[in-house]
Amino acid sequence: MATTVCLTLPTQGDPSQTALRLTRSFKDKDTTTVLVTRYQVQQAADNEDSTAMPLLVQALDGTDGVYLRVRVLSGLLTSETPSLVGPRSIIPGSKNATKLPTLILLQAAVPSVFLASMSYAYFVTGAIFPAPETTQLVSQLTLWWTLIVLVAYEHLWFWKTSPSHWIKSKDNDIQVEITIVGWANDMSHRFIGGETKPEEMIHPLMSPEPTEEMMRPLIPAAPSDLVAKETNRISSRGFEVVPEEEPRPMAPPADEFPPLRFINAEKGNIEAGKKRYKETLKWRAEMGMDTIVTDPHPKFTIIKEHYPHYYHLRGRNNEPCYYEIPPRMNLKALKKEDVKTDDLLRHFALTCEFMWTLIEPSEEGKSIYVIDLDGMGMRDFAGEVVDFVKKTSAFTAAHFPERSGSIFVINVPSWFSIIWSTVKPWVDPVTRKKIVIMGYGADAITKALEEKIPLTNIPPEYGGQSMPLGESPEEAMFREKMERNNQRVQRTHQHAE
Repeated sequence: MATTVCLTLPTQGDPSQTALRLTRSFKDKDTTTVLVTRYQVQQAADNEDSTAMPLLVQALDGTDGVYLRVRVLSGLLTSETPSLVGPRSIIPGSKNATKLPTLILLQAAVPSVFLASMSYAYFVTGAIFPAPETTQLVSQLTLWWTLIVLVAYEHLWFWKTSPSHWIKSKDNDIQVEITIVGWANDMSHRFIGGETKPEEMIHPLMSPEPTEEMMRPLIPAAPSDLVAKETNRISSRGFEVVPEEEPRPMAPPADEFPPLRFINAEKGNIEAGKKRYKETLKWRAEMGMDTIVTDPHPKFTIIKEHYPHYYHLRGRNNEPCYYEIPPRMNLKALKKEDVKTDDLLRHFALTCEFMWTLIEPSEEGKSIYVIDLDGMGMRDFAGEVVDFVKKTSAFTAAHFPERSGSIFVINVPSWFSIIWSTVKPWVDPVTRKKIVIMGYGADAITKALEEKIPLTNIPPEYGGQSMPLGESPEEAMFREKMERNNQRVQRTHQHAE
């Protein structure tokens, strides 16, 4: 049943680029699309053990997925960031090598170089630093040896990566073999020793038959985007085999080494990153985050009606964009419909999980967040809406680190600058650089957004040329996903009765 395809990919590339696009069509049903990113290809390729479980890649709407195995035939597959699978090394050319940022390299090198310089100065002068006769010598040695370490490390990475790609890979390309084991909904899998043992399987027919519609990428695709199409034929008896439940999004791996963004969020402190990641896994378990995208959400429609928040297209660097208008949250109407604060917090957690598992599943993905404060009064700053924003900001900062690319706070009232000047010193400098505070002025807001988002992707509410807020493909996918979740539960209750 497995199908194998070969791809040619450039040696270097954006991890979020689409390497493989798979679609399947059902009679009288919507087409299911799976986009396999370069990062996911690398994830599967990093797992060289053929007996391990294949990688599951979710469909865009979360209702299906495909199991993949990947084998690199020639060349060296790399991304702009290292793989997050397996042990790390800072030595270039080794498996899962991670190039240290300059700041972290300095933090690691300077103390050792300084200590070695003091030892040398003592050996030469017989005096202990900071004696006057040692100060200049230690300073000069520390400076020069630090520069030597930096230059040597950069050269080592260069000569161990780029030239080797030129020599090993023809025209800077690599060849990978991707084995499509099967579609998730076609079987209940038990993977034993590399063998797929389906308890139930629908007969698939797979053939590479690209059409103009299928070749149109949803996000910027790799130069060699390949399309495979599968059609499931309904039997002549007029019924269709339907899985008992939708596949669940994969939980983050509970490895000893956390995802790289947790370490980056802790300024390179690995132990602090591990601790933070363990706390995140605990929080995810308490919140039920591993199933939140496929769980029923009966209050979804009423919350969307009275709490303006929207996914809306992409930024210039392919970042998913998210807009929120807290002052227009109608708490009175929500309370009337028995929507509690905990319901709102769980809904916001759902929006985060939906963003980072279905809209942008890349581990390196970052977002553009636009917060519109139009209509906010000073009394609102001490109200329930701001309290809700504080709580959501707290858990997104704690459990979704390094996900913010840019944050625009627009239409801020004049008095907000007083509060911001008080709070600003407490904000992390890295985060502070991402925040843009803007008052009223439609043209200025449009111009600021256009630096990060194409005008054609900016909603007309902010001077852009796209569809209005709430009508984007991402919003449609979000609504349809929640409707299917709720309908599935309704069907279950009907069958039970």
